[in-house]
Amino acid sequence: MKDRTAAYGCDPDHIKIFIHGGPVVATTDEAARRREREIFEEDNDFDRHLALLGPGPSARTTSARTTWTRPSPTSPTSREKGGRTGAAKLIERARSEQLTLRQVAQSLAEFRRSPFVGAPETVADRIEEWFDAGTFDGTSTRPSAPRSSNFALFVGGVVPVLQKRDLFRTEYEADTLRGGLRTACPGQPPPPPPAGEAA
Repeated sequence: MKDRTAAYGCDPDHIKIFIHGGPVVATTDEAARRREREIFEEDNDFDRHLALLGPGPSARTTSARTTWTRPSPTSPTSREKGGRTGAAKLIERARSEQLTLRQVAQSLAEFRRSPFVGAPETVADRIEEWFDAGTFDGTSTRPSAPRSSNFALFVGGVVPVLQKRDLFRTEYEADTLRGGLRTACPGQPPPPPPAGEAA
């Protein structure tokens, strides 16, 4: 995405990439992987995955059950996680694999491992790796159930490691997300960093 931005003559640093879904942190890598799976199972609901496909049958309606074995529509109004790109991939997969509506909904529930899972040092290493590659500017980690304890582990374990590596700021001169990220408004240059500090 940033390469394409540069190809159009725009500054790729004006694009910030936030990873959807927060890291999972535990005292060891193995414990974190177990917790990752537990979080997935706690949040795995077939009706919700079916609803992500957009307006249509619900798993709770008897009449809808007869449509589950029919071929999936080739142009669903999908609200799948990746937005339009994710919807296009979902449609292509449904076509190529001749998936039924049930199979398409089930594919949304497939367990996918996150690269940001492990002990604090492991997660910090991966964040630094992605940051250096220009593919990580932040994450949507939040203190919401069932992840509240994980949020505390991230703040108490990973954040101090990132701070030592100068990869985490705690003070911001702006009071907006755009200003804090030092990105430009359309048609305007980005705000300069404070004196003596790198952008």
